[in-house]
Amino acid sequence: MKKILNTMQHALTDEQIIDLNNMFTQNNISNLRDVDNELFKQISNISVDANLNDLAEQLLNVAKEFDIVILPIGSPAFMFKFATKIPPKFPSILFPNIFNPPVNMDLTFLFAHSDRISVEKQNEDGTVTKTNTFKHIKFLVM
Repeated sequence: MKKILNTMQHALTDEQIIDLNNMFTQNNISNLRDVDNELFKQISNISVDANLNDLAEQLLNVAKEFDIVILPIGSPAFMFKFATKIPPKFPSILFPNIFNPPVNMDLTFLFAHSDRISVEKQNEDGTVTKTNTFKHIKFLVM
């Protein structure tokens, strides 16, 4: 059974769950907001002076307890910092002693890819209301 951590702002949609079940069998899905609500809130609403390095390390420590982690979460700057914390799947041939990944770092990262459908409506008072709908396309294996 695959232990999956959903870090996204929302619960998985029915389409996303079907997609996961087609990719992996017997999934046990947990949401970061349930596993570590404080960390979820900090990353979801990152302040300009947040310690991105510390938050990335905290998320990686939580992620180590799972087989699969679904992203994105937080700002693009946070996602970049988080990506720098993820060890390579294979040790470097040229520099084998530079990084020795921990035994429990056999993680698969999925990035939820969706199409954004935007609709703009002209209001009577001259303002514009813009509504975005996101349609799940697939999970990209990172």
